[in-house]
Amino acid sequence: MRKGFKASKYSLIITLVFCTALLLVFTANAATEGEYKPLNYTGACLTTINDNTSTTGESIVNSSNVPTNPTIKIIFDKNIASDSVWDINRQCFTLRNTAGSNVPIDVFRISDEINFNERRHVFITPLNNLSPGKTYKIIVSGNLTAKNGVKMGQDEEITFATAEAPDNAAPAWPAAGKLTASNVTQNSLSLSWNAATDNKAVTAYRVYRGSTLLGT
Repeated sequence: MRKGFKASKYSLIITLVFCTALLLVFTANAATEGEYKPLNYTGACLTTINDNTSTTGESIVNSSNVPTNPTIKIIFDKNIASDSVWDINRQCFTLRNTAGSNVPIDVFRISDEINFNERRHVFITPLNNLSPGKTYKIIVSGNLTAKNGVKMGQDEEITFATAEAPDNAAPAWPAAGKLTASNVTQNSLSLSWNAATDNKAVTAYRVYRGSTLLGT
């Protein structure tokens, strides 16, 4: 009876050790693969690409100064550029204007087999210049899938606005406009004039005597 008890005790210990080892291996594998963590979007910025390497420029998130012909890098926390998922992932990006209409874009990647450091990046650029001073929205589908099979799970929206067009048109003085002096004394006078017009706004007037600026 005593020998049988010892044998059972040793068997129980061996079984516990074996199960613990299996649990540790399973936990380590799960941590390594990240199979219980969803794919996450982490940011979007302007970029340039040279020799299959991208730069990280200014963030476009809620920016109002994005150029009208941008190349945008969208960043995730897992490999979404692998050949095994790219056919699905390239369909997961949409650019829309304020009217809700789709804007044609090119969606591309740098393969993880070419530059492994670019495996978490997707790039988009509009096929035509965007309109200046307008708001746009990039929609990333929740179907976006990492190389290990996990999905983002829900749509992500990235909003930005393009920079205003440069104002190269000078204000125009009315054809009948003139400068009028009144209340003239030895030391002062009052000046009045017709308002100028501009395609955007007239922000100030400068008053000169000859070539000398008297005031703004």
